[in-house]
Amino acid sequence: MIRSSFIGLLLSIVVWPGTALYGQESVDSSVWNKKVLEIIALTARNHPKVTGGCITLTSAGLNVSLIIMALEISNAKEKDAGKKNFLNKMILEFHKKLDTIHLYAELDLHVFDDYLRAVKLPDSTLALKAQKKETVHNALLKATISPLNASGLLLRILQYNRSVISYCTYNVITDLGSAGCQIKAGLDGMLLLAEADITDLPLKEQPAFQTVIKNNAVIASAIQKQTLSAVHLRIKQHK
Repeated sequence: MIRSSFIGLLLSIVVWPGTALYGQESVDSSVWNKKVLEIIALTARNHPKVTGGCITLTSAGLNVSLIIMALEISNAKEKDAGKKNFLNKMILEFHKKLDTIHLYAELDLHVFDDYLRAVKLPDSTLALKAQKKETVHNALLKATISPLNASGLLLRILQYNRSVISYCTYNVITDLGSAGCQIKAGLDGMLLLAEADITDLPLKEQPAFQTVIKNNAVIASAIQKQTLSAVHLRIKQHK
């Protein structure tokens, strides 16, 4: 079982300021302020300056912006006051979720950097070895918890995306479906990152994390299946 302090970490992990080190190079922590071509240049190289989790979440963020676009277009065309009120609330909610994705994308850089620092700590004495072991363990916990938290966020976004389909104009329905597919892929990617890190944790700590991974994967698949069914139905009814 995971100790209560681990659960506290799961609930309280936050982003801290400054830059991260990935490999031997300094990384600008404001990845989202860069142009797409700049991000690609930082990633597609032998010594990348951006982590896989950061890229995965950045892609998810772009697709959340696609959902916001669909909502904005639908809101502009909607005449019903009640529906407009709902669409306005959803627009605000998705903007909040987008901001949180941004934080998790930047956090992934710092979490990975913390792990690199931990494994490089000296262990020439018993005391140093014990300290290093604890530091590496804590870094692994963060590296596991961060993508799991991110996957939970993406799961909530998938739920919201499913709920807005009936409120959106037909012309943006495929955008909602496509965005959902890509966000679901991002969720799967974050679960893979967590799964890989779990294998380095003590055996007694692994089951609880594995349960979260399994549950999130199952729920996300069910939600996205419902979303695509709703999109296909709208297309069929439009004929």
